[in-house]
This record gives sequence, C-alpha cells and structure tokens, in this order.
Amino acid sequence: MRGAVDALRERLDGTRAGLEVAEIAGGYALRTRADLTDVCDRLRERPPADVLSPAALETLAVAAYLQPVSRPEISRLRGVSADATVAMLVERGLLEEAGRVPGGQAMLYRTTAAFQERFGLRDATDLPPLADFELSGDEADAVRRRLVDAGHLPEPGTPAEPDAGGDPRPGPGDADG
Repeated sequence: MRGAVDALRERLDGTRAGLEVAEIAGGYALRTRADLTDVCDRLRERPPADVLSPAALETLAVAAYLQPVSRPEISRLRGVSADATVAMLVERGLLEEAGRVPGGQAMLYRTTAAFQERFGLRDATDLPPLADFELSGDEADAVRRRLVDAGHLPEPGTPAEPDAGGDPRPGPGDADG
C-alpha cells in the first residue's frame, strides 16, 4: 500500500493537479493542495450559481411523478404558466423532450439522468412516496388517477404494504424491484 501511495504522491507532485497526498493522523488523505487554500475560500464565498427556484422545483416534481407530461399539463397543475420554467430546466439538462402527446402538438417531457444525479436517485422508484400526501381542489381526482396510473399511489381501496412505509412501489430488496 505504501508503494501505491508513494506512486500517487509522485504523480501529483510537480503537476498542475489541484490535489496532494497528505500524511495525516497516521494515515493518508487526498486533499486540495495547501497553496490553493485562497482559491477554495473564494469559491466557498460565492453564492451557488445553480440554485433552483420554488417554481423550478414544483415543475420538476410534477414531471418526475407524472412523466412523460406536457408543458400545458404542468401549467394546469401548477396554476401558472410553466413555459419559461420548463425551457430553463431543459437548458440545464434536468428535463428532456420525450415525444409528443398522442394525436396532439404538445411536447412531452421527462426527467434526465442529470436530474437523478442531482437529487441522488437511482431511478423513479427512489422518489418519495406520495401515499401520505393529501390532494385537494378541483383537479385532485384527475391528479390522483395519474399518480395511480404512474404507480406512485395505490389503487383506491388497495391497502399499502405496512413494511414499505405506505409506499406500494417495489423497493430495492423486493424480487421485482
């Protein structure tokens, strides 16, 4: 092991790499070079450039749970126009086009691998369960039906499995999940 650490240290020394191998507390650490401390401090002081607004998060939530979903449907569910928000999320690589509404002109959207990476999801089954969320309003039944069809809510009258925390979707340890 010592030989591998020494080889890595030699490889990093004298290069423009931002990392160094440091011997710390009887072990080794791969860390930012000490002479780059000022640069790192300046970067930490900068506000995050990629913060998502509440509107963007709402739009992503609708797309994630109902995908593929059209922009007009997102707007209808949110109660405000989603045109600019969807365009921004596509530009940032969090949403992508997924075809067109059958027999219609509206584009369908779905989340991307970048969305899954950003939110730490393996796939759509890692989304938080919606069974415990209460839906209300004029369109609650339509939204509930879409969520049942997408597999995020159980069929009405179907009890959720108690060991799954109310989430009827298969989990990572299930035979078909």
